[in-house]
Amino acid sequence: MAAAAEPTDGPTLSVVSKWLHALRKKHNKIIEMEEPLADRRKLNKEQEEVP
Repeated sequence: MAAAAEPTDGPTLSVVSKWLHALRKKHNKIIEMEEPLADRRKLNKEQEEVP
């Protein structure tokens, strides 16, 4: 799947690909923070800090 996500059509696609990668990374971080809350567990100090 990584090969399909690699930009091959120039700089515009490269920028969009990097932007999409950053959004997915942020989304995964949000999901990691929400899972303990759904289970009624507290977040640790590192998770409470929002960059």
